[in-house]
Amino acid sequence: MNTEIVRDPYNTAVASVLNDAYKRLNSPMTRLVQATGKSKNTVLRYLAGERDIRVAELKKFAGALELSLGDIFAEADRRVD
Repeated sequence: MNTEIVRDPYNTAVASVLNDAYKRLNSPMTRLVQATGKSKNTVLRYLAGERDIRVAELKKFAGALELSLGDIFAEADRRVD
């Protein structure tokens, strides 16, 4: 039985954009936890690309990280191509 997890490349790219913005802002993790209403472990899984992110949650990340959804999608597109 193969238990290898296959990651969606676009979700991985979005996670990478969010993670880079998080590092760039040097933002405390509590800011993202409070903005998203998710646990620290869940936020970390989003940033690592280990969990798919819904658009409603992505909007919360975008606000906390001072990004627009357009910025996130445009940069994710560049990273996937």
